Amino acid sequence: MRRLGFAQTSNYRDEHPDSIKDAGYFSPGTDSRISLLNWSRSKGIGIPPILLAGRWWSGRWWNGNRAGQNAETLLTNRVANSISVYPPTYSTAMISTPNLSPRRKFSAFTLIELLVVIAIIAILAGMLLPALGKAKAKAQGILCMSNGKQMGLAFNLFAGDNNDTLPGDLDGQTGYADTNNTWCVGWLDNSTYRQDNTNLIYLKNSQLGKYSGSTGVYKCPADKSLSNGKKGDPRVRSISMNGYLGERGGPYTAGYKQFKKMNDIGKLSGTFCFLDEREDSINDGWYAVNMTGYDDNGKGVRPTSYVLEDFPASYHNRAAGFAFCDGHSEIRKWVDPRTTPILKFGQLLPLGQSCPNSLDVAWLQERASVWASGASR
Repeated sequence: MRRLGFAQTSNYRDEHPDSIKDAGYFSPGTDSRISLLNWSRSKGIGIPPILLAGRWWSGRWWNGNRAGQNAETLLTNRVANSISVYPPTYSTAMISTPNLSPRRKFSAFTLIELLVVIAIIAILAGMLLPALGKAKAKAQGILCMSNGKQMGLAFNLFAGDNNDTLPGDLDGQTGYADTNNTWCVGWLDNSTYRQDNTNLIYLKNSQLGKYSGSTGVYKCPADKSLSNGKKGDPRVRSISMNGYLGERGGPYTAGYKQFKKMNDIGKLSGTFCFLDEREDSINDGWYAVNMTGYDDNGKGVRPTSYVLEDFPASYHNRAAGFAFCDGHSEIRKWVDPRTTPILKFGQLLPLGQSCPNSLDVAWLQERASVWASGASR
């Protein structure tokens, strides 16, 4: 590359008498930059000093029509007047090639496109949220089964340490003095505040407290009931014990067995010891199963006489957790809508409701007790 400076020339026209216009490389109305570069290539001098001088004095790049006009004026005036002053330190390496590509245009979403995207997101959310809710309920059901298994093991450990005697199942209002006589003390109330709703001491000091390992296993993770109706702290218990197990003074339904020893239970895997009870049904620590119509004195089944005394929970997609006397646990899904009435927060549910031909009542009776003598099933 040739670079012209102060020492190389004093008169541009003397060394290059054939000016750009004379050579035909420049004509008004054409792109001055292209003409100038073509001319310089033909002379073998790289980027001419006119271009450098124009860059130095004009203070702007040749870009667009207005810059093209400035370049044209520079070329015409400075070649005609034999300008001989050029910056000696410039080179082509210091000159940036002008960006001749058109500027990219960026466009945003239109309102219609934005509304379509929002609608698609809403549809996907509507499809996914129910599935996520069921997945959460299933996860809570698994944890509930784990808690039930822990309580079933505590039930068996107590019997093993006490000569096969089952934990007591007394009324909850007996008070702290009876913590050594029953599996759980306390009376829960969904409609108003009671100290028993949040009393962990009753659970820890009752018969199964040292076997259960934690007070957290006394409550289903899906139970959101509070200690004072719609407000207050979470309640401490959601499970109840089968009313036909342990010392009670007599069975809830006359004529049926009250199991007081582990050996009295004919089928351990078929007799439940604990279950989740509804928050508007639970009160003391034992769960009442009305055995009427099951097998009264060997008369056979009378489904039209079924009564749902206490109501089981339905936290896990219309299902409740159960722990059985052999130590296993399971989830039972209810099939009769009368078993799962609408929950009204802060209100107690009327108990002892007639449920003729209810398969859920029959399932509970089958796993609660048996007729004391002369049973046909």
